[in-house]
Amino acid sequence: MTIEVKIPHYELVLLACFALVLVPTLMLPNAYAATTTISTDSFFESLVVNEGDTLVIDPEVEVAASSITNNGTITNRGSIVSGGEIINGGIIENYGFLSSDSTSNDGGTIENYGTLRFMGVHEHFYNMNGGTINVKENARFEFLREGSYQPHNLYNDASSLVDNYGTVAEIGYPGMTIQNQGSLYKQCSGTYTIPVIGNPIIDKCTPAEQHTLTISSSDLDENPISGMWTTIRTLDGTLLKSGFTPITFKGDADIEYKVSVANYDGREFSRWEDGSTSRTRTIDLTSDTTITAHYDPGDSLRGFTSLVYTGTEEQPDLTVDAVNFGSSQELHMWAIIDPQSTDDSGTTYKVIVHNYKDRVFDHWEDGSTNPVRVLAIQENKAITAFYNVG
Repeated sequence: MTIEVKIPHYELVLLACFALVLVPTLMLPNAYAATTTISTDSFFESLVVNEGDTLVIDPEVEVAASSITNNGTITNRGSIVSGGEIINGGIIENYGFLSSDSTSNDGGTIENYGTLRFMGVHEHFYNMNGGTINVKENARFEFLREGSYQPHNLYNDASSLVDNYGTVAEIGYPGMTIQNQGSLYKQCSGTYTIPVIGNPIIDKCTPAEQHTLTISSSDLDENPISGMWTTIRTLDGTLLKSGFTPITFKGDADIEYKVSVANYDGREFSRWEDGSTSRTRTIDLTSDTTITAHYDPGDSLRGFTSLVYTGTEEQPDLTVDAVNFGSSQELHMWAIIDPQSTDDSGTTYKVIVHNYKDRVFDHWEDGSTNPVRVLAIQENKAITAFYNVG
């Protein structure tokens, strides 16, 4: 639902310190999620957006308030000026101009595509409790002081004050400092001239040195094999990339990554090229690096049905066929035959067949319905897997 609020238009009177003529509060409805659109120039004593509600400022529309409290969503395509404080615990999407004397981004998110300006005239700039400000490409984030007022500190105790990939004018005047206990990022043009106390500024505009990690796989005789599942994670477990060997990944230099490989198709992980036997290892990308996981394929045979395992004199031959259950049409399905043991009672084979697209395993000729089958034979034998097709 969109509600267009008809608000009396007043002359916008802003002194150098942005004092406003006080008029009643605009309180958005909170009984249900609503979108309120302001389409005429307006100003208010206070502007309140409740959780679940949305305020939209139309393009070329000017809105002023002595205070703004947002726990919902504000989408600004025009101009918003607060002569007092903005308290944001929700989401502000700024495509136009947004300015305040004092700002508390208290656990909220500000997505800035336009110009975000902190005047620094009366109070502090607080970013706290997980608050985040993202300055998009070609946007502006400005700290300014106007008039004869002495600015106060900018304070950040959240995980990130600014992810700034836009531009900013040079900032900083006597008496202004940034108390940075979180992460403050340097913008890609312009400079921070305000003294920073606490954590140093992180330069996001100088690309980190990167190197390439390649993970390959082979058998125990160094013959390359492919298709072994691999994951690459950060040390805290965040998945960065996954796929089948060979796999490549480009990461920042001097950061440690966890690489894990899995067993599959009867191939059992044996060791890495450096001799380590854990399927998970830690890699520090100080340079381009290639690592290889070595697998023991055993005596297994893999291929498409009809697949024949030709044993030794002590091992009888085993043939695995596949057919369409409905028409007895011969199919070519991927299968594995793995001899387990040979003794006086015969040879035990483990057989695995796979599905492919619309071909789904149904049963074996002996009625068993498990695609993994173990059988012991003393003479040559053929077995058949039946598939449902389509």
